[in-house]
Amino acid sequence: MGNYEESLEDFKNLLESSADYLPGLKGIGETHLSLARVYLSQQLNGLARDMCEKAVFYLTKAAIQCDFACVWKLMGDSCTLLSKLPETEAHLEVHPRLVNAEENEGDFLTITKAEVLELGARVRVM
Repeated sequence: MGNYEESLEDFKNLLESSADYLPGLKGIGETHLSLARVYLSQQLNGLARDMCEKAVFYLTKAAIQCDFACVWKLMGDSCTLLSKLPETEAHLEVHPRLVNAEENEGDFLTITKAEVLELGARVRVM
């Protein structure tokens, strides 16, 4: 997992200098998704969920800027990966825009497994 952790550090450093840099946001989201897959294969469900949540966070920031299919696909993959987790562990905190909810600055909503899977099935919601 050393390569993933190095990649995360590189992307974090990149995003410190330019927080909205689209390739950096996509890259860090994709790296979190890859780590989630590794953790899931090791039956580390909590870590897998955390990585999916972080992937969705960064990919949401990217999706707000662009309408690239690759970003939406990665976000969908991050959501549907959680289908392998038990109901009690497959929840995510997401930006209200993803679920068409009212926004308050800095607020995130916790969605259930069913809502996560529904979100993963939708391609473009913003």
